[in-house]
Amino acid sequence: MIKEHDGKSDSRITPETYKRGKNVDPGKVDRAVSLSHEKYCSVCNSLRKDIRMNIQYIIEDREPSKNVDA
Repeated sequence: MIKEHDGKSDSRITPETYKRGKNVDPGKVDRAVSLSHEKYCSVCNSLRKDIRMNIQYIIEDREPSKNVDA
């Protein structure tokens, strides 16, 4: 997400994660996204503690594309 910057520091970040597949279990996606951001993401771990992360994920109920960029 790109927005105009007013020169002030942002205190919120909203990363979006997309998961494509048939019969995807939302609970498993939620757990995987939470673990990746809370425990394993070096970017999240390096942010100041006053920056709030509002992590969103979108599940698309379709087969993943064979194209890596899609």
